[in-house]
Amino acid sequence: MTATAAALAALVVVLPPATASAATALPPCGSTGSPLGGVNPATTDPAISGTGSMAGTVCYGRPTGTPNGKLFVFFPGTGAVPSYYQDVLVQAQQLGFYTVGMSYNNGALAAIVCGSNTGTSPSTDCYGGLHLNRFNGTAESWSDTGSADATHGIEHRLTAALTWLAANDNPGWSAFLSNGLPAYGSLVVGGHSQGASEAAYLGSIRTVTGAVLFSSPDDCYSPDPADSCTTAGTTVAYWASHPFSSATPLSRYILATNANDPWITKVTAVEKVLGGVSGGLESFGAPVSVDNTAGTLTTAPPYGHSHVLLSNATGTSYIYPAHDEPVVDNDTPVCSTNSAHLELANLWRQMLYTALGSAAVAPAGC
Repeated sequence: MTATAAALAALVVVLPPATASAATALPPCGSTGSPLGGVNPATTDPAISGTGSMAGTVCYGRPTGTPNGKLFVFFPGTGAVPSYYQDVLVQAQQLGFYTVGMSYNNGALAAIVCGSNTGTSPSTDCYGGLHLNRFNGTAESWSDTGSADATHGIEHRLTAALTWLAANDNPGWSAFLSNGLPAYGSLVVGGHSQGASEAAYLGSIRTVTGAVLFSSPDDCYSPDPADSCTTAGTTVAYWASHPFSSATPLSRYILATNANDPWITKVTAVEKVLGGVSGGLESFGAPVSVDNTAGTLTTAPPYGHSHVLLSNATGTSYIYPAHDEPVVDNDTPVCSTNSAHLELANLWRQMLYTALGSAAVAPAGC
């Protein structure tokens, strides 16, 4: 396999809900039948522009449970929009979170842009540079036709969304703004696939409450044609394998992925060194399997308080069912009676509790 082919093989685009299996899929946020509101990014600030996933409707909702004073911000995977991830946002609302599903500059995959440029310092790490560019528009020197400027970075887009929500939805949103920026200390960040890498990186440079990660981060390069990140020459991106510059504790990071994910070994390579901590996320305990291949729960929350949770259930998306299964709406009918699917509401709730620093068992969902 050529380097180009290997890179393309790593392209993960989450597709819209498929008609054949979308019985539980919600209509887009902001439309009739969705439990979440929606706003176009350009409505929050006319200077924000973009097409495709960058123009995806921002999903939002206020707590439906007792408010906990926290905001859950979720980042979609490559090419995806927030409406594909409404179920997890609704579960967070029920736990007392304000919730925002963000669209951002997620069109180009980091693995394709960066390849082997994992770096030996912050200034030479393409992966970290790419995430920083998408966060606040900081210039990066690698070839990325989708580079963002400050106006189109996550920080400004989130600030604009929160400002708009405080003025047009409810004044309570203003609690998550501080000196014209997001009040990071009140945020739990999360994401799927490339969005999980972005969330994990954000927590490494800003002090947030915690991070809830699905099917990533996988910022790892391997010369192995199988792209497994298990052979000699494998390198994890500098930002992921070294101590965070923020005060976000690694104990507030938690990951759920599928044991059959094509990129499971890349994710494993990263989580074992995350934050420059010996053992990474596994320093808090060995990975725990939460279900069997039929999707039947085999371990109940809190899953031994492990920070690496593995599913074995089969998803239903067109191309990467295992990769999408942990959190994409079309793959996770969270309250379905279909025994072929893991009902993930309780898993997500426990992950959010871990991100809050709680050792309690989260209340059951559905």
